[in-house]
Amino acid sequence: MKGYVFLGDKEIDFVEKPTPTPGPGEALIKEKTSALCGSDLHVYRAPKAYRSSCTHTYTGHEPVGEVIAVGEGVQWPKVGDRVVGYHALGCGECRYCQTREFKKCPHNFIAPPDDPERVAMMENRDGSNADHFVAKSGQLLPLPDDFSYEDGSVLSCNFGTAWSAIKTGSCFPGGTIALWGLGPVGLNIVLIAKKLGMRVIGIDLSSARCDFAREAGADEVIDGSQTDAVEKLLSLTGGEGADTVIDTTGAGPVHERLVEATRLGGHIVLVGMGHETSVGPVPAIILRQVTIHGSWIYDIADWWPMLEFVRQHEIDLMSCVEEVVPISQFPEKIEKADKGECGKIIFRWD
Repeated sequence: MKGYVFLGDKEIDFVEKPTPTPGPGEALIKEKTSALCGSDLHVYRAPKAYRSSCTHTYTGHEPVGEVIAVGEGVQWPKVGDRVVGYHALGCGECRYCQTREFKKCPHNFIAPPDDPERVAMMENRDGSNADHFVAKSGQLLPLPDDFSYEDGSVLSCNFGTAWSAIKTGSCFPGGTIALWGLGPVGLNIVLIAKKLGMRVIGIDLSSARCDFAREAGADEVIDGSQTDAVEKLLSLTGGEGADTVIDTTGAGPVHERLVEATRLGGHIVLVGMGHETSVGPVPAIILRQVTIHGSWIYDIADWWPMLEFVRQHEIDLMSCVEEVVPISQFPEKIEKADKGECGKIIFRWD
């Protein structure tokens, strides 16, 4: 098998190693598409000292492809099935993994990355930017024939993360969402929220991303590079703020003002992982009776409801994708993404 690895300090390499044989309970997938996610950039930018034990593991966490072999005891999937890999791997043994709540498994978050107890793609487990991928059968999801492999790449991370944020934020028809960050996850939040009958106010510092959000259906868009975003938001909501405020940026200056942007009794959903900052001030959180949530990807149980929602509302998942390109362009695209010069990129392995 072959694919891309991150060496640290923005260096990458194309590495070939033996194609694994699936063990008991595992399946081997031939990749059809993978994708570039904003969270990949955190690993791409990590120093070499951090990556020193992980230079042999392939990058990426959005595997989509066809099953070509299965190990002993696997009832599903079958060879030839189209699947999406769920990227919170989990240890398989804790209370959360036993109920397939893999994203809550504490082994996803153990540091440092070379700790043998840690379980994470791109670190001590191979990721999706390789031509083959091995996964536990219980962490694979079926991709129906009416969804393309490229659709699977969107569903596997960006759409699923957006879905979880909406669900977590107690959103409701007729309510108002203020959305900081109009990248791929943010645009999918716009798509879902509008289908739910919500008013969406999008906020970003990029005029291009503001334009994308308008095209996706946002009711109002605020260019934070041109005006005070919170003041403008309050003027658009009669001084009350939004029912739900979602942040996909992870930016400290945004976190500092989220409470101010939220109505009394409203909800804040933190999605973007940035620097270690705090949401405050605490007295305002208490007096405004704001609820703050953390939201990370989707639950496996969300898979079929997500697919049915897309079908019912005829959502074009590719509308939030900038390009579909051969995997050979990975070095070029990761460099552009690091500079903020591209949107969602999907890679083809055919």
